[in-house]
Amino acid sequence: MKNQKYTVHDLSTHLFWDVDINEVDLENHAAFILERVMRYGQLSDWILMKKIYGLAKIKTIALEVRELDDFSISFLSIILNVKKEDFRCYKQKQFQPS
Repeated sequence: MKNQKYTVHDLSTHLFWDVDINEVDLENHAAFILERVMRYGQLSDWILMKKIYGLAKIKTIALEVRELDDFSISFLSIILNVKKEDFRCYKQKQFQPS
């Protein structure tokens, strides 16, 4: 983690509607948090994620996420400079009929 001064409470509260936010840890639950931000977060949440984790860690996690919408995949593809086909969730969508 790049900066210890941030906490999960700095993120939008709607991201954690189904969990106790006091139980969520930025380091131990990085994949969970990043997935929520990628799927439901606001721009301010995304900017904070870049500050906390850095693009390298975000890229590692984003490529392995099981489910993202097409907009998020496109956005991340551009920001992280990777092909859509490199995302696990994109590959899974190709095998599932609509």
